[in-house]
Amino acid sequence: MVKLAPSLACVDLLHVGDVVRDFERNGIDYIHFDISDTTFCKTIMLPMGLIPQLKTFTKLPLDIHIMTKHPEDMVDAIKGPLDGNDIISVQVEGTTELSNCLLKAKDVCRCGAVLNMATPVSTLEYVAELLDMVVLIQGNGGAGPRHYFPEIISRKIKDVRQLLHKYGNDHCLISVDGNVTYEAAQIFQKNGADVLVLGTRTLFMKDTDFSDNVKKIRDLLKE
Repeated sequence: MVKLAPSLACVDLLHVGDVVRDFERNGIDYIHFDISDTTFCKTIMLPMGLIPQLKTFTKLPLDIHIMTKHPEDMVDAIKGPLDGNDIISVQVEGTTELSNCLLKAKDVCRCGAVLNMATPVSTLEYVAELLDMVVLIQGNGGAGPRHYFPEIISRKIKDVRQLLHKYGNDHCLISVDGNVTYEAAQIFQKNGADVLVLGTRTLFMKDTDFSDNVKKIRDLLKE
């Protein structure tokens, strides 16, 4: 079964403790944690100071997505409280030091690379052996305009899997992030996605119950 990673950026941070307990009660697999600044995209997401607080509050692994220029500096700043269950993934478009970023993260946790929709899979050619996760954005990193091209992302999932297999990395997870609807979730699972980052189009839809939404998507993914 595909793993679920609700985006913490979609919740009311005044009640983050209650939300995380809700994650635990519903058997959520990862907490997706976005870090961004206006050097890479137009939005600022979650405060990195929340990471050590989460690590003392819950055993759920963190799936951290860094959207900044020079993410190698951010990796150093946040990795201290992390452990081997957590993942740090960096936007490849923000750095000329991708391998350095991955190795810094691997000192304490798992590491990943994030690709905007138009960024070619070949970008990962010479770091494929290092990766524990590849995140494919349906659009671009950040809270900008949302795209919906599940057929493109499905093709890209297959291309990533082929590249990873070429270098003997069959343990690497493939995640899809950005505008993942209930319908798209089924499409991505069928095409080989391992993790889905979920937000306001599914688990956090307005005027719906989180637990009901988790059950709905799990039932759909069983079909």
